[in-house]
Amino acid sequence: MLFLNNADVLQVLTMADCVRVHEEGEVELALGELAARPRFDTIVPTPSPEHYYRWGTVEAASKSLQTQAIRLKSDVIYYEQSGDSLVEEKYAGKIGLYCGLVMLFDTSNGSPLAIIQDGNLQQARVGAKNALGVKYLARENSKVVGMLGSGGQARSHLEAFATVRPIERCNVYSPTKANRELFATEMSQKLGIAVVAVDTPEEAVDGADIISCNTNSMKPILFPEMVKPGVHITVVSGEWDREVPKMFDVVPSSAESRIFHGAPPDVSLGRSGAAAIYAAASDSDLAHLVEISGSRYGELPPRPAGGGGAPRKTRTVPMADLIQGTAQGRLNDEEITSSTGLGGGGGSAGMSFVVVGKLVYDLALARGLGTDIPTDLFLQDVRN
Repeated sequence: MLFLNNADVLQVLTMADCVRVHEEGEVELALGELAARPRFDTIVPTPSPEHYYRWGTVEAASKSLQTQAIRLKSDVIYYEQSGDSLVEEKYAGKIGLYCGLVMLFDTSNGSPLAIIQDGNLQQARVGAKNALGVKYLARENSKVVGMLGSGGQARSHLEAFATVRPIERCNVYSPTKANRELFATEMSQKLGIAVVAVDTPEEAVDGADIISCNTNSMKPILFPEMVKPGVHITVVSGEWDREVPKMFDVVPSSAESRIFHGAPPDVSLGRSGAAAIYAAASDSDLAHLVEISGSRYGELPPRPAGGGGAPRKTRTVPMADLIQGTAQGRLNDEEITSSTGLGGGGGSAGMSFVVVGKLVYDLALARGLGTDIPTDLFLQDVRN
């Protein structure tokens, strides 16, 4: 079997390929030929009262790829103020290090295929997945991106958007001036488009065809007054005010695999991307975690009166139907669309890891990349 690090992933994974395999995976999921489980997090306290240990997994198996994938994360999480926002931070071992892996198994014989560091793969797969919504729901002439956030997810999302739409300009805001200016310099050079660092979130989204929120903020950063007719919206951690989803005219949905034991996650709170079931050590631990995380693990506090608009009826369209051309998404250029999580699809993250993980494995194997690990180390002659 192979061990592939983040540098190996960067050598073989292109955004165009990443978008393509997501399209194939969405269709396979809808056909019932890909089984996926929503994310499950187990959370327990650490010796520090403000830090919690979080173990998270999500998984899927693909019939066509003959591959099972499980993505696992081992983090210590904590919360701190960044300007006006409360942000979630994490580490493994020490600050600046992280533990996340994608493990692949051959479903034809049960043996392990690969262990892949998940950093670059994760950033690419989220950008590609949200880019499907941009491809099938954003206005065809979408050229301007309003980017909130300037980290790795912001980079992968802008690259993904430029892969599926003729993007010409991106206005980027994040609280740290040096970070947004570095983003502007690097991404303008990489993509050959105008990327401009701006001083406020409002400047970033002004005139945007696509608004993309890519932050670790636990408080809303996108409010109804910032959303104009015709815009398409993506978020990675539910960074919108609870009134924003009520403005959407159409969102896509991913198919769900049937869950026989347990129940699908409750997404009624409108936190996109939060297809997770949480297990905490005790009620008091969970209550404390909700308190220190700014309600990240509970209901978002309501925004003070005065914002928001009249709720609209949101249409939900299966993503697989959009991809296959059997359903219509946007009906006109005035509709507001989003491609992040509101239509269900808790298992689609698992789908994401199996299709991208297998793609990376096949390409790396063909190019002789990675470190060989004896498969026998993972097999045993004692029945378990």
